Amino acid sequence: MTKVARMYHERGIRQADIADALNISQAKVSRLLKRATTMGIVRTIVTVAPGVYAETEELLEQRFGLAEAVVVDVDPDADRDETLAAIGAGAAAYLEATLSGTDRIGVSSWSQTLLAVVDRMRPFAARGATEVVQLLGGSGAPEVQGHSHHLLGDLARILGAEAVHVQAPGIVANAAIRDSLLEDPSMQEISRRWRELTMTIMGIGNIEPSDVLASSGNAFAANERAEL
Repeated sequence: MTKVARMYHERGIRQADIADALNISQAKVSRLLKRATTMGIVRTIVTVAPGVYAETEELLEQRFGLAEAVVVDVDPDADRDETLAAIGAGAAAYLEATLSGTDRIGVSSWSQTLLAVVDRMRPFAARGATEVVQLLGGSGAPEVQGHSHHLLGDLARILGAEAVHVQAPGIVANAAIRDSLLEDPSMQEISRRWRELTMTIMGIGNIEPSDVLASSGNAFAANERAEL
């Protein structure tokens, strides 16, 4: 068992070649390797690289029933921009590794965190998604509209996908206005696309709006936030 284990694990010899060298069957080589593990002759040790928090990720997944969590390395003295950059880089790497090319992605385009993600993504060699659909409208200042279009358009370009904008305010005064907007043919088309989404990407922030969100027309008033 020890000889077979050393040949396979330390010298990198294939099982078929070990069988030929020792004049035994390949099935026996496989059985000997399994027994070597069972008896403790072979032990697996995973050395965690610096800046990787696999144990914390596993605890988060177990505690909250998540399919996968990614924890990024941030210096304790990092400022807000450095923290956003680290989260953005981690999320960008996750998306680059997992997108299949067939996804229909809904995106919250008023998020500064998501803008940091998009800024750190590289164009896909093959199509990463079929379409990127805005999840929330808005009617704020022109420069803020530019932020939303920049995020949505850049993500679609990077993925080789179609960009779909919501040409409507994100928050309205009452349900009657909302229902009237949803009866418009253009919004009915958006609603159809929302129902076909396979993935959504959004930031989870403080209830107090960022400057971008406050200027987008999608922030509740101070008294409403206090009630919430």
